[in-house]
Amino acid sequence: MSNYRDPNDFALPEQKWRAREVLSAREGTAYITIKGQNHPLFYIQKVEAKFKKNKVEVRAMGQRGVGSKTTSWKGTGTLVINEITSMFKQAFVNYAKTGRDLFFDLKISNEDATSGRGRETKILRDCNLDEITFAILDTEDAILKQEIPFTFEDVDLLETFSVVASDDINEDNNY
Repeated sequence: MSNYRDPNDFALPEQKWRAREVLSAREGTAYITIKGQNHPLFYIQKVEAKFKKNKVEVRAMGQRGVGSKTTSWKGTGTLVINEITSMFKQAFVNYAKTGRDLFFDLKISNEDATSGRGRETKILRDCNLDEITFAILDTEDAILKQEIPFTFEDVDLLETFSVVASDDINEDNNY
């Protein structure tokens, strides 16, 4: 079964756009799935995932321009977490001791009730952590946090934002 959807399905109709339709980056959830168990990532400060296409240059005799051909893609990301769990460090210790690496799925949803656009949910599959700071002490006033880069090997878009904003909120902000 193909997850392909035509990008034109997401084209916005010509209408007056309202600032409240923009989604807040704070409104959402993230879950990590390890060995079939879901763990809420309530302690994250930020998660960012990028999908980058790898391209090669294509040259042709008689053409001055250089084209590009997509040949593959790579998924990378960063988790910034408040350090209240040893789960990620333990994954590195396990790898060092046994050679068994940790792979997990990361499910991220954005949903801002004020926007009227609904929810977008995506899954990053086969995520693998790149590096971790194993110990931190600091004389400055600070909290323990980690910035953890990772890669992922597959993606799914489970839910998409509505093309037309719901008008559950009238002009007076009455629900």
